[in-house]
Amino acid sequence: MTLTHYIVTKVEKNPIKNYNWAITLKDSAQLIGGCSYDVNGTCGEIGWILHRDFWQQGYGTEIGSALLEFGFVTLNSRRIIAECNAENIGSWRIMEKIGMRREGRFLDAMPPHKKSDREYNDALLYAILRREWEEEQ
Repeated sequence: MTLTHYIVTKVEKNPIKNYNWAITLKDSAQLIGGCSYDVNGTCGEIGWILHRDFWQQGYGTEIGSALLEFGFVTLNSRRIIAECNAENIGSWRIMEKIGMRREGRFLDAMPPHKKSDREYNDALLYAILRREWEEEQ
């Protein structure tokens, strides 16, 4: 049995539940952040982080859109969620821009945002269903 055959057999028996990628620039291969897709049955959770030098340049929207496509097309997910600090306006705006809707606000659910004077911050939960995503495509 080859190593490749062994790995493929293991993945078929135990499907991957957590996907993580580095985000690099095409032209220079410079590392600028990371993103993830976590599988939970027929649902998924997406997340990303970018170095602040690359904020407000469209990378977050591109990453979020790619993660939704990966979940709905490649993994055949039914629903995808994302969560962010309520004070992180950039993140929740990206979620709304890629078609996700706010489903909830969890009070004092996470450590404070870097610039916050609060002990804890609220968390926002966003989600999108496959049918909603397909309607936008």
